[in-house]
Amino acid sequence: MKVRGKEGIFFVLLLCCCAAQVRAEGGIGVDVGLQTGYRLDRLDWTIAGNSNGTSPNILSELTWSDIQIAHIQGSGELSLGREKCAGVSPRAFLSLGYGRIFNGDNQDSDYARNDRQGEWSRSNNSTDAGSVLDLSYGLGTRFFLDDDKLTLTPMFGYSYHEQNMHITDGWQTIPATGSFAGLDSRYETEWGGPWFGLETGLHPSDKLQFSLLFSYHFALSYLAEGCWNLRHDLMADSFKQKATDGHGYTVAVGGDYFFTKALNFFINVEYRSFTVADGSEWKYFTNGNVSKTRLNEVNWSARTFAGGLRYFF
Repeated sequence: MKVRGKEGIFFVLLLCCCAAQVRAEGGIGVDVGLQTGYRLDRLDWTIAGNSNGTSPNILSELTWSDIQIAHIQGSGELSLGREKCAGVSPRAFLSLGYGRIFNGDNQDSDYARNDRQGEWSRSNNSTDAGSVLDLSYGLGTRFFLDDDKLTLTPMFGYSYHEQNMHITDGWQTIPATGSFAGLDSRYETEWGGPWFGLETGLHPSDKLQFSLLFSYHFALSYLAEGCWNLRHDLMADSFKQKATDGHGYTVAVGGDYFFTKALNFFINVEYRSFTVADGSEWKYFTNGNVSKTRLNEVNWSARTFAGGLRYFF
C-alpha cells in the first residue's frame, strides 16, 4: 500500500474510538470475517502518438487477460444494535484483501496508422507473478423491514486498489521471430476514489441469508508506473501514467448459512468494472529527455469467487 494507506490507518483508529464510546453505552456488535477465493482480472490500456491524441490515435496497446489470482480478504463491521434505534442499525465497515498472481497472459501491440491499422509489432507474453491489494471502508445504515425478513443498507465510502504485475517469457508474434530472451518488465497500478451503494438482504429463515450489493464508484483516480527492461533507451522507471475522473461499479451476490447465532459460513461472487480516460503518459529517457503523450483509456475488470467463515462477537 502506498500513500493512501495513511487514510486507511486513520479510519481504523476512528472506528476504534467510536466503538469504545458506543460500547460504553452498551449495544455494539462486532462482525469479523475471513474469506479465501479465486479472482480473475483483465486490464487494458492504449496511448496515442502525441498529447493531442493523434499520429496515430492508438500507437500502443497493452492487454493483460486471464490474470489468475489466489485471494484472501479480511473484513470487520461495527454495528449499533437496532433495538436502540427502532429498527435502524448504523454501521461502519472495513475490508482488506491481498492476492498473489500465479498465471496470466499479456499482449503488447504497436500500430503505424489510426484505429489499430498497420500493426507492425506484437508480442505475446506471460504474467505469472505479482500481487494485488484492495482496501475499502465506509459507513451505512441498515433498515429492517417485513418483520426483519428484508434489510436495506444504503452506504458510502472509499476504496483503493493496487495491481503489481510482472511480464516474462517473451514471444514475438509480429514479426514472427518467436521466443526472445531477457524479458522481465513490470507494470504497477493504483486506483482510488469514493463510492456509494445499496445492499439488500433477504432472510427467509434463521439459518439462511442472501444479499445483493451494488456500488457506484466515481471521481476515480489512476496512477501507474512501468519498467520496460529491454528498452535500453529508457530509465529503470521507464514511464508513468495518470488519469482522473474515472468511474465504475461493483456487483456482489452472497449467501450465508448460520451454524449458530455467532458462526456462519458464507459464499460470495463479485464483479467489478472500472475505467478512466483522457489521461497522460510520461516516458523517461536515459539521456534525460522526457516525452509526454495521451493516455487514451484504461479498463479493468475483476471477477471474484470466495467463501469463508464469519464470527459475531
